[in-house]
Amino acid sequence: MAPSIITTAPQAPKLLPRAEGRFYAPRSSPTVYPKSLLIAATCSDIVALVRRDANCTLTLTVTAKVNTRRSVMLAVSETTTPAASFAPYFDTLTTKLNRAFPVGDSPWLPFRLAPNEVQLAIQSLPLAFLPEDPEELFPSLAVSILNTKKVEILSARYLNPNSESSASKSATSVIVLVNPGDVPVMGYSIRLFSLSRPIERAYSSNRYTQCRNCRGFGHLTQHCPTPSRVCPLCSLHHTRSNHRCPNPTCPSASNLKATPSCGSAVPTAGASTPPFTKNALAAQLLQLSRVRPLPQKSYAWRPLTT
Repeated sequence: MAPSIITTAPQAPKLLPRAEGRFYAPRSSPTVYPKSLLIAATCSDIVALVRRDANCTLTLTVTAKVNTRRSVMLAVSETTTPAASFAPYFDTLTTKLNRAFPVGDSPWLPFRLAPNEVQLAIQSLPLAFLPEDPEELFPSLAVSILNTKKVEILSARYLNPNSESSASKSATSVIVLVNPGDVPVMGYSIRLFSLSRPIERAYSSNRYTQCRNCRGFGHLTQHCPTPSRVCPLCSLHHTRSNHRCPNPTCPSASNLKATPSCGSAVPTAGASTPPFTKNALAAQLLQLSRVRPLPQKSYAWRPLTT
Protein backbone atom coordinates (compact mmCIF):
# COMPACT_ATOMS: atom_id res chain seq x y z
CA MET A 1 0.00 0.00 0.00
CA ALA A 2 1.46 3.27 -1.10
CA PRO A 3 1.92 5.84 1.66
CA SER A 4 -0.49 8.74 1.57
CA ILE A 5 0.95 12.14 0.87
CA ILE A 6 -0.44 14.92 3.01
CA THR A 7 -0.39 18.28 1.32
CA THR A 8 -0.97 21.49 3.20
CA ALA A 9 -2.35 24.60 1.63
CA PRO A 10 0.03 27.57 1.58
CA GLN A 11 -0.64 30.00 4.36
CA ALA A 12 -1.68 33.52 3.53
CA PRO A 13 0.86 36.26 4.29
CA LYS A 14 0.46 37.79 7.71
CA LEU A 15 -1.09 41.24 7.73
CA LEU A 16 1.11 43.80 9.43
CA PRO A 17 0.04 46.72 11.63
CA ARG A 18 -0.30 49.95 9.72
CA ALA A 19 2.51 51.59 11.67
CA GLU A 20 5.01 49.00 10.35
CA GLY A 21 4.28 50.12 6.79
CA ARG A 22 5.09 53.81 7.28
CA PHE A 23 8.27 55.85 7.00
CA TYR A 24 8.75 59.60 6.96
CA ALA A 25 11.22 62.42 6.35
CA PRO A 26 11.04 65.33 8.83
CA ARG A 27 12.50 68.79 8.44
CA SER A 28 14.93 70.65 10.67
CA SER A 29 12.45 73.53 10.88
CA PRO A 30 8.78 72.55 10.34
CA THR A 31 7.66 75.59 8.37
CA VAL A 32 4.82 75.78 5.87
CA TYR A 33 5.72 74.47 2.42
CA PRO A 34 3.55 75.77 -0.47
CA LYS A 35 3.98 72.63 -2.63
CA SER A 36 2.62 70.11 -0.15
CA LEU A 37 -0.08 68.86 -2.50
CA LEU A 38 2.43 68.47 -5.33
CA ILE A 39 4.68 66.37 -3.08
CA ALA A 40 1.80 64.09 -2.16
CA ALA A 41 0.90 63.67 -5.83
CA THR A 42 4.38 62.92 -7.20
CA CYS A 43 6.30 61.31 -4.33
CA SER A 44 5.20 57.82 -5.39
CA ASP A 45 6.91 58.44 -8.75
CA ILE A 46 10.12 59.40 -6.95
CA VAL A 47 10.00 56.13 -5.00
CA ALA A 48 9.52 54.19 -8.25
CA LEU A 49 12.49 56.02 -9.81
CA VAL A 50 14.72 55.12 -6.85
CA ARG A 51 13.69 51.46 -7.10
CA ARG A 52 14.38 51.37 -10.82
CA ASP A 53 17.82 53.03 -10.55
CA ALA A 54 18.82 50.61 -7.78
CA ASN A 55 17.52 47.54 -9.68
CA CYS A 56 15.30 46.81 -6.72
CA THR A 57 12.94 43.89 -7.33
CA LEU A 58 10.77 44.83 -4.36
CA THR A 59 7.22 45.65 -5.36
CA LEU A 60 6.40 48.73 -3.37
CA THR A 61 3.46 51.06 -3.96
CA VAL A 62 3.22 53.98 -1.58
CA THR A 63 0.83 56.79 -0.77
CA ALA A 64 2.28 60.10 0.36
CA LYS A 65 1.11 63.11 2.32
CA VAL A 66 2.60 66.06 4.17
CA ASN A 67 1.30 66.02 7.74
CA THR A 68 0.73 68.91 10.15
CA ARG A 69 4.37 68.79 11.27
CA ARG A 70 5.48 69.42 7.65
CA SER A 71 6.99 65.94 7.36
CA VAL A 72 6.61 63.74 4.28
CA MET A 73 4.86 60.57 5.39
CA LEU A 74 4.91 57.54 3.08
CA ALA A 75 2.69 54.51 3.67
CA VAL A 76 3.19 51.18 1.92
CA SER A 77 -0.01 50.09 0.20
CA GLU A 78 0.75 46.36 0.54
CA THR A 79 -0.30 45.40 4.06
CA THR A 80 2.09 42.43 4.04
CA THR A 81 5.24 44.39 3.17
CA PRO A 82 7.02 46.21 6.01
CA ALA A 83 8.53 49.61 5.45
CA ALA A 84 11.83 48.29 6.82
CA SER A 85 12.35 46.39 3.55
CA PHE A 86 12.90 49.76 1.84
CA ALA A 87 15.32 51.03 4.52
CA PRO A 88 18.51 50.54 2.37
CA TYR A 89 17.18 53.17 -0.03
CA PHE A 90 16.24 55.85 2.51
CA ASP A 91 19.33 58.00 1.88
CA THR A 92 18.90 57.91 -1.90
CA LEU A 93 15.21 58.75 -1.56
CA THR A 94 16.04 61.72 0.69
CA THR A 95 18.51 63.07 -1.88
CA LYS A 96 15.92 62.77 -4.67
CA LEU A 97 13.33 64.52 -2.51
CA ASN A 98 15.61 67.48 -1.73
CA ARG A 99 16.48 67.85 -5.41
CA ALA A 100 12.88 67.71 -6.57
CA PHE A 101 11.53 69.99 -3.81
CA PRO A 102 14.29 72.23 -2.41
CA VAL A 103 13.30 74.00 0.80
CA GLY A 104 16.31 76.26 1.33
CA ASP A 105 17.70 76.42 4.86
CA SER A 106 15.34 73.71 6.16
CA PRO A 107 16.07 70.61 4.05
CA TRP A 108 14.38 67.26 4.37
CA LEU A 109 16.15 65.06 6.87
CA PRO A 110 16.83 61.37 6.08
CA PHE A 111 13.84 59.06 5.96
CA ARG A 112 13.22 56.90 9.02
CA LEU A 113 10.74 54.28 10.09
CA ALA A 114 7.60 55.47 11.80
CA PRO A 115 7.52 54.62 15.52
CA ASN A 116 5.38 51.56 16.23
CA GLU A 117 6.42 50.82 19.79
CA VAL A 118 3.80 49.99 22.39
CA GLN A 119 3.44 51.71 25.75
CA LEU A 120 2.76 49.48 28.75
CA ALA A 121 1.91 50.71 32.24
CA ILE A 122 3.39 48.75 35.16
CA GLN A 123 1.37 49.62 38.23
CA SER A 124 1.85 49.50 42.01
CA LEU A 125 5.62 49.88 41.97
CA PRO A 126 6.92 50.92 45.43
CA LEU A 127 8.56 54.33 45.40
CA ALA A 128 11.01 53.20 48.09
CA PHE A 129 12.77 50.94 45.56
CA LEU A 130 12.71 53.35 42.61
CA PRO A 131 15.29 56.07 41.95
CA GLU A 132 14.30 59.70 42.51
CA ASP A 133 16.16 60.81 39.38
CA PRO A 134 14.01 60.03 36.27
CA GLU A 135 17.19 59.51 34.24
CA GLU A 136 18.10 56.50 36.40
CA LEU A 137 14.72 54.81 36.07
CA PHE A 138 15.41 53.13 32.72
CA PRO A 139 18.71 51.36 33.63
CA SER A 140 17.30 50.20 36.97
CA LEU A 141 14.15 48.66 35.48
CA ALA A 142 15.69 47.37 32.25
CA VAL A 143 17.79 44.77 34.06
CA SER A 144 14.92 43.57 36.25
CA ILE A 145 12.48 43.23 33.34
CA LEU A 146 15.11 41.47 31.23
CA ASN A 147 15.73 38.95 34.00
CA THR A 148 12.00 38.36 34.60
CA LYS A 149 10.48 38.42 31.11
CA LYS A 150 13.51 38.20 28.79
CA VAL A 151 12.30 41.43 27.17
CA GLU A 152 14.49 44.42 26.40
CA ILE A 153 12.54 47.61 27.02
CA LEU A 154 13.30 50.68 24.93
CA SER A 155 12.58 53.38 27.51
CA ALA A 156 10.96 53.94 30.89
CA ARG A 157 9.35 56.97 32.51
CA TYR A 158 7.12 57.81 35.43
CA LEU A 159 3.42 58.12 34.65
CA ASN A 160 3.29 61.13 36.95
CA PRO A 161 6.45 63.18 36.35
CA ASN A 162 5.61 65.52 39.23
CA SER A 163 7.65 64.21 42.16
CA GLU A 164 6.01 66.58 44.65
CA SER A 165 2.50 65.22 44.08
CA SER A 166 3.67 61.61 44.36
CA ALA A 167 5.76 62.20 47.48
CA SER A 168 2.78 61.44 49.73
CA LYS A 169 2.13 58.10 47.98
CA SER A 170 3.81 54.78 48.58
CA ALA A 171 3.51 53.39 45.02
CA THR A 172 3.40 54.70 41.49
CA SER A 173 3.04 53.58 37.86
CA VAL A 174 5.79 53.44 35.25
CA ILE A 175 5.38 53.57 31.46
CA VAL A 176 7.77 51.31 29.55
CA LEU A 177 8.19 51.20 25.77
CA VAL A 178 8.49 47.77 24.11
CA ASN A 179 8.40 46.35 20.61
CA PRO A 180 4.99 45.08 19.39
CA GLY A 181 6.21 41.48 19.35
CA ASP A 182 7.10 41.66 23.05
CA VAL A 183 3.60 42.65 24.20
CA PRO A 184 2.32 39.03 24.46
CA VAL A 185 5.50 38.08 26.33
CA MET A 186 4.96 40.82 28.90
CA GLY A 187 1.42 39.57 29.52
CA TYR A 188 -0.81 41.08 32.19
CA SER A 189 1.55 40.96 35.18
CA ILE A 190 5.23 40.95 36.02
CA ARG A 191 7.07 39.99 39.20
CA LEU A 192 9.14 42.94 40.37
CA PHE A 193 10.51 43.56 43.86
CA SER A 194 9.28 40.11 45.00
CA LEU A 195 5.60 40.82 44.21
CA SER A 196 3.35 40.55 41.15
CA ARG A 197 2.68 43.92 39.51
CA PRO A 198 -0.25 44.39 37.07
CA ILE A 199 0.45 45.45 33.48
CA GLU A 200 -1.97 47.15 31.12
CA ARG A 201 -1.64 48.92 27.82
CA ALA A 202 -1.22 52.69 28.05
CA TYR A 203 -2.92 55.03 25.59
CA SER A 204 -1.93 58.61 24.88
CA SER A 205 -4.53 61.36 24.81
CA ASN A 206 -4.76 65.14 24.72
CA ARG A 207 -7.42 67.75 25.39
CA TYR A 208 -8.98 67.20 21.94
CA THR A 209 -9.46 63.43 22.42
CA GLN A 210 -13.17 62.58 22.60
CA CYS A 211 -14.40 59.69 24.70
CA ARG A 212 -16.93 57.35 23.09
CA ASN A 213 -18.47 56.49 26.43
CA CYS A 214 -19.35 59.87 27.98
CA ARG A 215 -18.77 62.01 24.82
CA GLY A 216 -16.45 64.25 26.82
CA PHE A 217 -13.02 65.50 25.82
CA GLY A 218 -9.59 65.05 27.32
CA HIS A 219 -9.53 61.30 27.97
CA LEU A 220 -9.93 57.96 26.21
CA THR A 221 -12.79 55.49 26.42
CA GLN A 222 -10.58 52.98 28.22
CA HIS A 223 -10.05 55.44 31.10
CA CYS A 224 -13.50 57.03 31.23
CA PRO A 225 -14.64 57.87 34.80
CA THR A 226 -18.33 57.72 33.85
CA PRO A 227 -19.77 54.30 34.78
CA SER A 228 -22.55 54.28 32.16
CA ARG A 229 -22.67 55.28 28.51
CA VAL A 230 -24.05 58.65 27.41
CA CYS A 231 -26.38 58.88 24.44
CA PRO A 232 -24.94 61.02 21.60
CA LEU A 233 -28.45 62.21 20.65
CA CYS A 234 -29.86 63.47 23.96
CA SER A 235 -26.93 63.22 26.44
CA LEU A 236 -28.90 60.96 28.80
CA HIS A 237 -27.52 57.77 30.31
CA HIS A 238 -28.60 55.20 27.75
CA THR A 239 -27.41 53.95 24.39
CA ARG A 240 -28.35 55.25 20.98
CA SER A 241 -30.50 52.21 20.34
CA ASN A 242 -33.04 53.46 22.90
CA HIS A 243 -34.24 55.98 20.33
CA ARG A 244 -35.42 53.29 17.96
CA CYS A 245 -39.12 52.72 17.67
CA PRO A 246 -40.13 49.89 20.05
CA ASN A 247 -42.98 48.85 17.77
CA PRO A 248 -42.02 45.69 15.83
CA THR A 249 -44.62 46.52 13.14
CA CYS A 250 -43.43 50.11 12.66
CA PRO A 251 -43.78 51.07 8.98
CA SER A 252 -40.63 53.21 9.27
CA ALA A 253 -38.56 50.10 10.09
CA SER A 254 -37.03 51.01 13.46
CA ASN A 255 -36.66 54.71 12.89
CA LEU A 256 -34.24 56.71 15.02
CA LYS A 257 -36.53 59.60 15.89
CA ALA A 258 -36.29 60.79 19.46
CA THR A 259 -40.11 60.53 19.78
CA PRO A 260 -41.25 57.96 17.24
CA SER A 261 -44.75 58.44 15.94
CA CYS A 262 -46.21 55.63 13.93
CA GLY A 263 -49.82 54.60 13.40
CA SER A 264 -49.29 50.92 14.12
CA ALA A 265 -50.58 49.18 17.19
CA VAL A 266 -48.58 49.38 20.38
CA PRO A 267 -46.51 46.21 20.82
CA THR A 268 -47.64 43.76 23.44
CA ALA A 269 -45.54 42.70 26.40
CA GLY A 270 -42.80 40.30 25.50
CA ALA A 271 -42.65 41.36 21.86
CA SER A 272 -39.16 41.50 20.46
CA THR A 273 -37.81 44.60 18.76
CA PRO A 274 -36.37 43.90 15.30
CA PRO A 275 -32.68 44.64 14.96
CA PHE A 276 -31.74 47.90 13.33
CA THR A 277 -30.03 47.62 9.98
CA LYS A 278 -28.45 50.08 7.58
CA ASN A 279 -30.95 49.04 4.89
CA ALA A 280 -33.82 50.06 7.16
CA LEU A 281 -32.30 53.50 7.71
CA ALA A 282 -31.66 53.89 3.98
CA ALA A 283 -35.29 53.02 3.24
CA GLN A 284 -36.46 55.58 5.76
CA LEU A 285 -34.25 58.33 4.33
CA LEU A 286 -35.45 57.50 0.83
CA GLN A 287 -39.05 57.77 1.96
CA LEU A 288 -38.43 61.11 3.63
CA SER A 289 -36.65 62.46 0.56
CA ARG A 290 -39.71 61.84 -1.61
CA VAL A 291 -41.94 63.97 0.60
CA ARG A 292 -40.87 67.52 0.02
CA PRO A 293 -42.76 70.54 1.40
CA LEU A 294 -44.21 73.02 -1.03
CA PRO A 295 -42.15 76.18 -1.47
CA GLN A 296 -43.49 79.10 0.52
CA LYS A 297 -43.28 82.71 -0.48
CA SER A 298 -41.51 85.13 1.84
CA TYR A 299 -42.76 88.67 2.20
CA ALA A 300 -40.44 91.50 3.20
CA TRP A 301 -41.90 94.41 5.20
CA ARG A 302 -41.55 97.77 3.52
CA PRO A 303 -42.63 101.15 4.90
CA LEU A 304 -45.38 103.01 3.12
CA THR A 305 -44.23 105.94 1.07
CA THR A 306 -46.38 108.95 0.35
